[in-house]
Amino acid sequence: MKEIYDQWEALRSGLGKRKSKFTTKRKNALKALLEAYPAEDLLLVLKYLKDSEDYYAKYMRGDNENERDYTSFDSIFRPTKLKDKIKWEIKNIKEQLG
Repeated sequence: MKEIYDQWEALRSGLGKRKSKFTTKRKNALKALLEAYPAEDLLLVLKYLKDSEDYYAKYMRGDNENERDYTSFDSIFRPTKLKDKIKWEIKNIKEQLG
């Protein structure tokens, strides 16, 4: 669980965002997500958002018309959207690998 949080922090710090606390609320959110998804999938989402130069990843990092960053903890790990993000990342990684 801590590794996932640390990778999220690495993504955020790479964007110049300040560090935040690993609160009980965030621990509980990750715990619930880990009951539904493997840790590897959550780490894959973070790696993709951090490293990819495709439109969606850049958009999430703030390269959009509003210059708004969408990498907050709640935005990335929102349970209603996470399944779609995981599918998107796996699809894009497969395409990048050929």
